[in-house]
Amino acid sequence: MLFFQIHFLLEYNIYFLYSRIFQKNKLKCPTLIPCYSGEILLLSQHHPDIVFLDIELSGMSGITTVAKLKELNPHVIIFF
Repeated sequence: MLFFQIHFLLEYNIYFLYSRIFQKNKLKCPTLIPCYSGEILLLSQHHPDIVFLDIELSGMSGITTVAKLKELNPHVIIFF
């Protein structure tokens, strides 16, 4: 499962790229769940495996969001 916390066009391009890689390797494509703040991401019922996010966010910073995500799931992979 992928969580994105960046601009919609980038979300689409990243998802498209990953879906092509997964399809080429005959793997199930992960779910895309857009989320536009650290607070919303942390309150989500989903438990992401991979998160793409910005460092500078409105409200909670990306750095703080990552620290809290790592407390919930130490194995989550983060891309800034």
